[in-house]
Amino acid sequence: MSKINTYKVRLAALFFGLFMMMLLTGCANVDTSIELNGDKFSGSRVMTVSFDRDELAVRMPDWEEELDEQIKAEKPPQLDSGYDVTDDEVVYEFTLTFDSMEDYIGKVKNLLGGRVPKVTFKRSTGAFTNGLTYTEDFESRDLLSWLERYLNEKFPREMAAYSSESFWKQTGVKVKIDGEEYNCEGGQVDIAKGGTSVVTSVAIETQFKASGDIYRVMRVTVPSTLDKKQISAIDGYFNDYRPDGGNAERRTRSGSILYTVDFTAGSVARLQTDMAKLLQSEDVSVAYAEHETDEKQPLAQFDKLIESLDFSCFGGEDTVNVSYAVSSELMPPYQIILNDDEGERNADAVNDGSQLVCSGNYSSVMFETVFRKMAKAEEVDYNLIQTGDNKFIRETVITFAADTDPAVLQNVYNHYNGLNAPYTQIKVETDPAPAVKIYVTGSRKKIVQGEAKLFGGVDARALGYDRDWGLFTYHPRTSLRDSYDISSLLDLVGVSRYIYTYSYEGNTITTVTCTVEGELISRDIKNEEEAIGFSPASPIQTITIQGYYFNGWAVFFTVVFALLGLALIVLAVLVYLYKTGRIDIPDRFKRHQPEPEPEPVPYYQPIPQPYYEPMPEPEPEPLPLPMPEPEPEPRDLMEPFADEPEEEPVDFDFMIPEPEPEPEPEPIPMPVPMPAEPDMNPVISYPERYIPTEEFAYVPYVPPAPEPAPAPEPVVRETPDDYTDQDMIDDLDALGLLGEYTRRVHKVKVKVRRVRVEIDDDEDEE
Repeated sequence: MSKINTYKVRLAALFFGLFMMMLLTGCANVDTSIELNGDKFSGSRVMTVSFDRDELAVRMPDWEEELDEQIKAEKPPQLDSGYDVTDDEVVYEFTLTFDSMEDYIGKVKNLLGGRVPKVTFKRSTGAFTNGLTYTEDFESRDLLSWLERYLNEKFPREMAAYSSESFWKQTGVKVKIDGEEYNCEGGQVDIAKGGTSVVTSVAIETQFKASGDIYRVMRVTVPSTLDKKQISAIDGYFNDYRPDGGNAERRTRSGSILYTVDFTAGSVARLQTDMAKLLQSEDVSVAYAEHETDEKQPLAQFDKLIESLDFSCFGGEDTVNVSYAVSSELMPPYQIILNDDEGERNADAVNDGSQLVCSGNYSSVMFETVFRKMAKAEEVDYNLIQTGDNKFIRETVITFAADTDPAVLQNVYNHYNGLNAPYTQIKVETDPAPAVKIYVTGSRKKIVQGEAKLFGGVDARALGYDRDWGLFTYHPRTSLRDSYDISSLLDLVGVSRYIYTYSYEGNTITTVTCTVEGELISRDIKNEEEAIGFSPASPIQTITIQGYYFNGWAVFFTVVFALLGLALIVLAVLVYLYKTGRIDIPDRFKRHQPEPEPEPVPYYQPIPQPYYEPMPEPEPEPLPLPMPEPEPEPRDLMEPFADEPEEEPVDFDFMIPEPEPEPEPEPIPMPVPMPAEPDMNPVISYPERYIPTEEFAYVPYVPPAPEPAPAPEPVVRETPDDYTDQDMIDDLDALGLLGEYTRRVHKVKVKVRRVRVEIDDDEDEE
């Protein structure tokens, strides 16, 4: 930087300091003027700060250029600045321009350091309002606080002697709205020229007819003290803007004037058109929604009338006391939901018979009237079915009226199905009557878990079952304790009483004792197969059922064990008879080893020699004892003497026919002495048949079959000389072969008996 430029900067700083010293010796006069376009709230705010010119000329001769540059550098961007010099004053002008209420509030907020200003602007030029209201909660010196902060930083000692009130001298505020001027003292805007509504109250009544028409009545009350010009304007308003086909009348009572307008709309769209005309507002809308559902109220069907109304014609931007009532010949109104400047909320509505009424002070509001049609639940059956030991089914049946809409049943299904209860199954049935059935299946613990998720009441819910179990006890004693809470179910369906039943499938209940709310109830069941049913008075109960039931398992196990015992006895007898050889197993039940397939016999195979089982050598016969000589027999007189000549005997054999040769008797099988370890299946081989072949026939070569292994020679054990039959029987019994030996000997004896042996007398004599 050159020396000349440095000199100028120092000179400018000196001049600015001298100006500030001069400025601090006096006060700044502030004048404010506002010009508005009332329809859009657009315009400008001009704040003028003036100083004494002679005092500035004495203390700062070259103030004109430097002071303007310093102010432009320090001012906020929301303000436009300018200055003017007169003979007596130096005037600096700060201008704030805006296009709307939002733009004005946003710029003022930045000038106030972030604080949101409160600006109220109300105009009423209609038949029901008059005057103007325009107020602000800030002053012009608040918008120039940036200049005061800068002076406090640069000259803290000099500014310590001043406060905002003493430094800034405000001369007032001038407001010009659409050419009409208003003056406010001080530095704050405060204009209250009427601006309130002359309407005392507005009452709107709506009735939905069974024919589908909508009948509406609107009553507007104003004070009777109004001047004739205002009353005439109100009369002209209702005559000009009443709906087509509607009626308008005026009555005076109790110091008030009541205007009544009634009309009939055939549809919701026509109602919206008529209300937009009557209220002279484009912010009027009417809609109607049918057959809506709510998860919290599955038995209900909802119709909604949604109506947005703007009451600015009655009070401008001010609020009006409004009473809103709805009735219907089809469905009773259930609730009214409001949405105004405070947000959406339920109205404090009063149900006057079939009419729902709410009231409040509103400038514009949306009424959402809800009509509710509840489905009628005729009966609730709460059944407990026991299918076995620690096996239960909780069946809850909600039966509805015959004319119930199927959509309601589906809503109930969706409600309970959305709870995701474990071990639960839900069904919807329409035959024979509309009903929703809820099943919880499983053990006692699972029943409690599923129902707690469905109906709540965890603290009052339990299920216990005790029995005196015996394997052969035909009628065990049982005790069932059922604690439950179904108040949420009954509240949902709107039923005060219900039917509780208990049954045990597959068994017969003989006696029952129930304890309900401390009262002992005993019942004699005439039909042993019917379930226990009664109607408790409270949905929160602890029921105890005691009795006896028929134990089918005991009978089953008794019969099974008896049959098993009888079978064991019969089997023992049969084994004993088989061991002793008194009975034998038929051949068809014996297990036979399958015979091996014969190997192919090659040609020119030599005939095997037959194999004979060696027979034991017979014992030598004892030598015959010497026979004594026979005594001479007495001589027959008919025989001749020795000395007599012999005569040839006469042969008479030719007269006797020769006897036919008798068949040789079959050889009697001789009993073979049994060895110590007899072979029960002796091997007897026979020669195979020789198959001759042609001499010159072509014979394919077949490798010779391996020679069969020689049969093992039977082991013959010499029997001791003192070995008796009883010793043989004892040995066979020790080896377990006594029965088999007895049966074989018995068969041999039978065969021997069947052979007849005839001995010739002549052979006996020889």
